[in-house]
Amino acid sequence: MADKPPIDWRSRTTWHAIGYGLTAVWMLLVLVVSGNNPEHPLFTFIFIVPIAGWLIGISIGRVLGPRLARDDDPPADGPEDPDKS
Repeated sequence: MADKPPIDWRSRTTWHAIGYGLTAVWMLLVLVVSGNNPEHPLFTFIFIVPIAGWLIGISIGRVLGPRLARDDDPPADGPEDPDKS
C-alpha cells in the first residue's frame, strides 16, 4: 500500500475542502434538527453561520497568510553562508 502524502496545511485547497465540508455538515444538521421546517428558529441561521464562517476564515487567511509566508522565505540578501560565495 502506498504511503499517503502528509496534509499540506498551508494549501488553499485543503482549507477550501474543510470549509466546504463544514458548510455541508452545518446545513445538514440544521435540516435534520429543524425537520426541514422553515418556521423553526434554527432554520434562520442555515446560511448566516456558513457565510460568517467563510468571512472569518478569509479574514484570518489574509492576516496570517503573509506572516506565515515570510517565515518560509529565504533571506533576500544572498546565500546564508558568506564564505560559500
